[in-house]
Amino acid sequence: METKIDKSIEYIYRKYITSSDTFWRDALLSLLIDKKLKYLIELNQYLHQYNVRSPYELEKRIKESKISEHPVWEDLIDIENLISDIREIEDDIRKLS
Repeated sequence: METKIDKSIEYIYRKYITSSDTFWRDALLSLLIDKKLKYLIELNQYLHQYNVRSPYELEKRIKESKISEHPVWEDLIDIENLISDIREIEDDIRKLS
């Protein structure tokens, strides 16, 4: 039995999708771009919090004792993980493009 949601999905699909061949690729690209944007926003919030432009600058300030070490080291790890995740997403986007 087809539900109202199924009908809505079918309607929207037919309205915007010109080819079923590209549907999954386009959907995945949209998902990856959205995820990348969220990670970039989070990364920017960290950098803004410490008034730095890069994780290297943050690490330098920690080593120069311009910023207290704890919990900044944990944030630095989060920043580096975000950058790594963003690079992976960018690689995946290139593979799909």
